[in-house]
Amino acid sequence: MKTILLTILAAFFTTNAFTQEIKISISPTMNNALHLRYVSGGPNYNWRPGVNASLSYHFKTDNKINLAVGLTYQNATVKVDPFITPQDDPPPFNESINLLALNVGAYYNFNRGFFASIDPLIHFQLDYNDDNSISNQTGIGISGGIGKKLNLKSNMSISIEPKIWIYNLIPFQEESLPLRLTVAGLNIGLNFK
Repeated sequence: MKTILLTILAAFFTTNAFTQEIKISISPTMNNALHLRYVSGGPNYNWRPGVNASLSYHFKTDNKINLAVGLTYQNATVKVDPFITPQDDPPPFNESINLLALNVGAYYNFNRGFFASIDPLIHFQLDYNDDNSISNQTGIGISGGIGKKLNLKSNMSISIEPKIWIYNLIPFQEESLPLRLTVAGLNIGLNFK
């Protein structure tokens, strides 16, 4: 507990000393598991709602580019329709996926508060077991979006960013045809200087 408090205090004082930002964000999302190439046969995967929450630390390198490091939690649900044959068709079911991701990102600032972001991710699936029909999502992924930052006060702003996350682009386990959790959402963040 002392270590966590010291870390929070260090981040707070560093942020204030160098006019950097801490961003807390939440995103309502839509989630699906895709192969990202054509696959004939097998179950269907359908979009379902989820949530993404993140905490990140942003520091400026110049007026146009900011770098960020962060921690993200993704709770996703995907509807699985395991169509086998019309006479033996089991009912569809929802499968839940929980991920914890570390990201290092870059933000490019345009005029009037608009920005673009790209974040490589290293993520770990927290709840995988061998009975899951969706591949283990532990691996390397990417997220990106374009948004706008609105200043509320001199030390606080809100950012709104439509964003997409693609997990498991490079899986940590060997699979011939891995599924990739694909998430689209509206990232709403509160920034503190």
